[in-house]
Amino acid sequence: MTKKKMTILGEAQAREGYKFRFHGIPSTCLRCEYKSACLESLEANRIYTVKRVLDKKFPCLLRAGDGVLVEIEEAPVDLLIKTEAAIPGASFTYEHLDCPIICENYSLCHPQGLEAGDRCLIIEVNQVVRCPEGLNLASVRVQRIPQPS
Repeated sequence: MTKKKMTILGEAQAREGYKFRFHGIPSTCLRCEYKSACLESLEANRIYTVKRVLDKKFPCLLRAGDGVLVEIEEAPVDLLIKTEAAIPGASFTYEHLDCPIICENYSLCHPQGLEAGDRCLIIEVNQVVRCPEGLNLASVRVQRIPQPS
């Protein structure tokens, strides 16, 4: 069973479905008594989604007031991969597509939340996407498979 991840967010962000990118532990939080429970299970440059808002508030140095305890999970990521690899349920090692141009698909070819070498599971295959460079690409939604540290 996967351990639940919890963190503390501001009241405006503490709502189900809210997504955020964790950039790393802010220096303000280094002296907080809740730092280990709040931030140390999160990974920098990953995207998280609030699953559940709990009815608990804690003093938060970063917000200079109260923060709300929330349960979070790493969010699925939408990206483009070669069509021949776009198989629901398949796993693969993520690598950025090597492309010489920046086009309307760039954010899907280089999505936030994934790093080269991440193991991913394809949870949904969507449509084939037109690539200006002529690559055969499909839009997929993947879930990163955390590797033991």
